[in-house]
Amino acid sequence: MVTIMIAICMPGGDIEYIEADEMLWLRQAFDHEFKGMVMLRLAAPDRIYSVETIDALEAKFRAAGASIARFTPPEDTRVMVVNTGKVREVEPSNPAISHGSANSVLKFGPRLGLAVRETEAQSEAILAKARQLPNGLSATAVASGAVLGAVIGAAAAVVITPTEEDA
Repeated sequence: MVTIMIAICMPGGDIEYIEADEMLWLRQAFDHEFKGMVMLRLAAPDRIYSVETIDALEAKFRAAGASIARFTPPEDTRVMVVNTGKVREVEPSNPAISHGSANSVLKFGPRLGLAVRETEAQSEAILAKARQLPNGLSATAVASGAVLGAVIGAAAAVVITPTEEDA
């Protein structure tokens, strides 16, 4: 399997290479984080900052095959770009935890979520649409077919492979 690495241009001329599935979400950084930069939240508990635009980064991840969708943060008008392949489920927002304008939470794991303004139904619809391939197949269906094909191919190879006794 070929791994596509994405070059992220960082402040100071640094370049960091990451895999498309390492990115959970990205958004314009808050001024107190790193003014004028784009924050990328990675699967490892890490954040990196890029000098590139959200549109440029989104295009890079799409080109690398990531399933991408835009969501709205609860307290701001910034754009959040989410790697939909990393979202495990959508939960209702808990007002005791999330911002009052949050309507749902995209869960990336048991302890990591992203509150968004979209409702659960809207979030699910956005995720489903982003996960569709151009021909209408879902990425899950294609992956399942690939796994099944690999299993059948491996089984056929085991059956067809001659042994020393056959030689």
